[in-house]
Amino acid sequence: MKALLARKGGVGMSATSAEKRLKDPDVEVVRSAIHLLRKKRRPQDLPLLLTPKLLRSPDSGIRYALVLALDAFGGRESIETLVELVSDEDWNVRTAAISALCSQMDAVVNKGGQEGADIFIRLLIVQNQEIRRKAVLCLSLIGSLNRETLLLHLASPSRRIRLSMVEFIGMTEQVDLAPMLLPLLEESDKELCCTTVATLGKLQNPHTLDGLIGKLNSADAEIVESALKALERMGGQACEALLKALYREKGKLFRRHVIRGLGEFKMESAIPELINNLGSSYYSVRLEAVNALIAIRKGVSDKLAELFLQNVILPDNMILGLRRSVSPRLRLHCIKAMGELRDPKAIPILVEVERMGLLPESDEAGKALEKIASSVWAKMGALHVLSEIGNEGDLPLVLKALSDDSDDVKLEALYTLDRLRIRTNCLIGKHLQTFLLGKLIEKRSDIRANIIQLLGHAPKITAPLLAALKKALKDKDYDVRGQACRALGRLGARPLSQDLLIALGDPSWSVRRDAEMALYNIGPENVPLLIKALGSRNDCVVIRAAKLLAAFKVKRVLPQLRKISTGRRSDVYLNQFLPGIIRTLQAL
Repeated sequence: MKALLARKGGVGMSATSAEKRLKDPDVEVVRSAIHLLRKKRRPQDLPLLLTPKLLRSPDSGIRYALVLALDAFGGRESIETLVELVSDEDWNVRTAAISALCSQMDAVVNKGGQEGADIFIRLLIVQNQEIRRKAVLCLSLIGSLNRETLLLHLASPSRRIRLSMVEFIGMTEQVDLAPMLLPLLEESDKELCCTTVATLGKLQNPHTLDGLIGKLNSADAEIVESALKALERMGGQACEALLKALYREKGKLFRRHVIRGLGEFKMESAIPELINNLGSSYYSVRLEAVNALIAIRKGVSDKLAELFLQNVILPDNMILGLRRSVSPRLRLHCIKAMGELRDPKAIPILVEVERMGLLPESDEAGKALEKIASSVWAKMGALHVLSEIGNEGDLPLVLKALSDDSDDVKLEALYTLDRLRIRTNCLIGKHLQTFLLGKLIEKRSDIRANIIQLLGHAPKITAPLLAALKKALKDKDYDVRGQACRALGRLGARPLSQDLLIALGDPSWSVRRDAEMALYNIGPENVPLLIKALGSRNDCVVIRAAKLLAAFKVKRVLPQLRKISTGRRSDVYLNQFLPGIIRTLQAL
């Protein structure tokens, strides 16, 4: 025990005895020696701690003690060794090394000078991000890097040094060096590219605008997001540059991101160009244009009105000329004219010409069809924008779209009208009701169904409305019949209860369900009619009438239901539902 205490002692320990103890096979002796050297902190003892044996010791306790000792000694040599210990396999050693390096860097900053700058540049290659960023911050504080040194390090083969130099330029706000960072935007490294983009946005040098806008062509969402944020920081000059780029570039991906940027900047001068992109042949571009216009809002409605101007010249003469003429030149002129008019009436004849495959007529017909489709898409996009803006003053514009030649535009106008009704609480008044009733002659069933759905929200029942809904209950399309049932239930239209009872036996299951719900909404006033309906030979009518009577708690029909149940034993459908309805009534 005395021998061990003597080996661990060392009040008057010399350099020779310290070196012996550091080589001792007992780890406790080595740790004790390191702690004693740390306390004495004699400069001549530092080389004893910088030996590879201690640095690579298998005992983590020795390495941990070494970190604490090097932190106490300080100096460039200590920092070099601490850098290696930052990557140690032991968590405690790594954490202590990081803490020691941070404190050493603070001491170097206080001294300043080129030697300190060299130390920090050496630390830039450390894998630990915390150390690297601390080194960049220290470099910015001592500010001893000149332009030539910076440019030299920006061309360094080390990715971490290039990344750190970019961060350093951003911290020190050296605006004149911003153009020197542009080559780094082409780097394949994502982190370096994003950091460069963020730094350029912070520096706000107008000479870097084209480089930042060019990154909007990236397929990487994070890079695009960084570029948009950087451009947003640059303000008005970036907006103008984006608008010019939109005129110049035609790529789908690029246009999508530029349009998104214009929407985020809420740039009113971009509204005309955004409206032009509502008719893009790319769905994603159209969607971004819609979102951008919704974001801008102010002044959008006035500009959109131009899309719904009716053509003064109708395509009828061109269609007639194309059908009758045998002159190739005249036929081509007719096709081009129809494309310029952008009237959907010309679509059937143009499709016919395109399918014939006779050049150059088929090519021109294809181009004309694209122009017409572009016009239709633009109008549909404009209606979507109006529905999101939610201004009751846009109602006349929406009603104008209901008279468009394109069925798709009419359908979108009906969706928009419904959304405006919800957003602005506008009523389906007398004039609007009359207008919609006049549109029930449309050939497309989905248009008729949406008109009926809107009419179901009328504030009061009128004779023309009842007549229209009664007619809709006999429509050949099941969706129109179903919407008519829902509208009658919403309005509480008791005069058409008999028609709804007939609808309980509709061939379509969804119409039967809607008719049942409508009669339930109208209320118990229809109980006599429902009791009478139990005598129907249509099983669907009987079942749904019985369900409604059970819902209205009409117990007096129990004998009649039992009689029906026993009288039609062979009917599987009745036997499936009637017993449950009877049990429900008995339990009341």
